[in-house]
Amino acid sequence: MEAPHNADCPKFLNNVTRLIDGTMSNEEEQAFLASINENCECLEKLEIEQHFKQFLASKMERKCCSEKLLHSIKEQCVDDAD
Repeated sequence: MEAPHNADCPKFLNNVTRLIDGTMSNEEEQAFLASINENCECLEKLEIEQHFKQFLASKMERKCCSEKLLHSIKEQCVDDAD
């Protein structure tokens, strides 16, 4: 399947998220749903990404950590976001 030259997958995936979150207006939702067929490659990438995340989740083992370590990690994430 050949991708349209104007495919903007990051924008498309952002719109998927907005649609799921319910943050699109009715007009935006209708326009997005009407354009889905034009973004087949982006849909394929989304499916691949979902499969990859499922694969990684199946290979990862969850471990418990101390509250102190958890707090430290969260602080670093907040500091990095600023």
